[in-house]
Amino acid sequence: MPGIAMLLPNIELLQIAGELCKDHSNVIICKRTLNENVEADAKEAVKMGASVIVARGTQAERIRYTVDIPVVDIVWTAQEIGLAILKAKEMIQDTCPVIGIIGLKSMFCDTVHFETLFHAKIKTFYYTSIEEKESMFKEVETWGADMLIGAQDILRQFGYLNIPVLPVESTEESVRIAISQAETLFSNNEIKRRNESKVNSLLDSMFNGLIQIDSTGTIVMMNRITEGILNKGQEEVLGNNVKDIIKDINTDLIHQVLNSPRESFSSFLNVNGRAMVMILSPIMVDDQITGAYLSLKKISRNDEIDYAIQEAERRGGFVAYRNFGDICYTSEKMSRLIEQAKLYSQSNTPLMIEGQTGDDRESLCQGIHNYSLRKNGPYVMVSMVGLSQERQMELLFGSGDERRNSQRVIGALEKANGGTLVITGIGFAAASTQSALCRFIRENTGVQLGNGEIKLLDVRLIVTSTESLLQMRKNDTVTFTFYYIFSGLVLRLPPLSERREDVVNFVNLYLKRYTQRYSRFQVLTDEAMEYLKTYNWCGSALQIERFIERMVLTIEKRTIKKHIVEDLLQEMYPDEVFEEGNLAVKEESMDAYEILLRNTLLKNSGNRNATAKELGISPTTLWRKMKKYGITD
Repeated sequence: MPGIAMLLPNIELLQIAGELCKDHSNVIICKRTLNENVEADAKEAVKMGASVIVARGTQAERIRYTVDIPVVDIVWTAQEIGLAILKAKEMIQDTCPVIGIIGLKSMFCDTVHFETLFHAKIKTFYYTSIEEKESMFKEVETWGADMLIGAQDILRQFGYLNIPVLPVESTEESVRIAISQAETLFSNNEIKRRNESKVNSLLDSMFNGLIQIDSTGTIVMMNRITEGILNKGQEEVLGNNVKDIIKDINTDLIHQVLNSPRESFSSFLNVNGRAMVMILSPIMVDDQITGAYLSLKKISRNDEIDYAIQEAERRGGFVAYRNFGDICYTSEKMSRLIEQAKLYSQSNTPLMIEGQTGDDRESLCQGIHNYSLRKNGPYVMVSMVGLSQERQMELLFGSGDERRNSQRVIGALEKANGGTLVITGIGFAAASTQSALCRFIRENTGVQLGNGEIKLLDVRLIVTSTESLLQMRKNDTVTFTFYYIFSGLVLRLPPLSERREDVVNFVNLYLKRYTQRYSRFQVLTDEAMEYLKTYNWCGSALQIERFIERMVLTIEKRTIKKHIVEDLLQEMYPDEVFEEGNLAVKEESMDAYEILLRNTLLKNSGNRNATAKELGISPTTLWRKMKKYGITD
């Protein structure tokens, strides 16, 4: 049962307190404690239910450092100190004696006007630390007092000075005041404890996780459901910043909520591999934001689909579901790339991503969007591959006039307003399309509406290509202006050949996924894993996934050795050349632009002008590209 503990340094105080406690049922412990036992007695009192401790002097200070509950000091009152001064004057028999009051500061009341009241020269020697106590001794030695008054234990230490001493005697008054203060604290603590108990019961009965953070983002409360979600106990979480506990959380949105009034919003999170919906709501006190509540709801696959549909409807069908946590990597190169991408996500400057087509590049684009302040805006992705110049312009900018069943065509830029537009295959964009994009970026030209008005847009542009920006400029694939606009922020996605350790991650990831899906049990030998690690995966992680799924489905052996892997790779990818100790890929295949160029020439029966017009390039540029690829008439 909770209550008050009184730990007292001497028999006199114990006797006084014992009588007074008869009228205070909340006092559950009243005992004398020796200096050498004070810490142990305090801990025992807490175990027995004490929520407030009453003590005196140095014992009270030591208890404060030992237990984490309120401690009330027994303070000598003016009446008790005054009686000691009068008794000292009587003993000294001087009309204006010099009296020193010595001891721990927390033991004494205010004595500012005592010289006037008692017609004596009074000096106080208080200390609050060991260092102050040592300097106080030196000061007392040089001051020359007629008598010293204070606590008995401290006065004993001045015996060598041959100065008369007089202990201050406690009366009921100081003990009664201390008990009254303890009762007030205890009552307040009980009200708080009962309220917290009700709140905790309510929180623990919830099906959702709940976290409370203060104005700095520090976690101050969480319920039991949250412990299960985070796989961490309260002692591991409370006192930490929320961004250090939930790695996937968007810290910029947290900062916005805590620093500017805004409505609650929901977001999609991945916590320890579990899909979550997070609802963030500010806590307002007297029109000031003092913190926020984070509600975490675990969602099933069906819930996830429903949520995705709702989010898609809210954002016009354009939602980014992935984040940086969905990228599988352990390599140092990818680690640096992710950190760089997080920095670039805070900018609105156009961004270029160079690298192979695949899940990593797509996750990188979506991760940048979801890590930015545009997270709740639309995420739109379009491709320039295989489109004529006219179709590219319509796809990006829409049409200002009414077309297609009397409806205005809304372009990708307008659809992405307030969010992010990703343009893949940027090397296939016609020169005029590139110029229009450059004008849009530099001059914010906006798009033309059906009534002739111009609608200004706020869009973050990300462009991607399998070819580097510099190489595209050398090949005259992109214009000078386009090159210098996008060369500021460039991310190069390293191929798997440069991060072999990530190949192992992908193999393990997909092997676990498909053995569970098809209820198989298969393991790769070390030699087989090493072979897969050194294989030149030209199709990025997508190729690894398809290979692993085929292997799990078709190989009946539980232990998969190197020769099985070799045979299956040869069967699936016969155009690849296998060399001892390494794997190289034939460079016989044409790139995508060459295929497009040849097909367009074939479509137009070799007519260069018609081909150039359809590709959105000049006849001169067409001739240079035909020369590059060795295409003759």
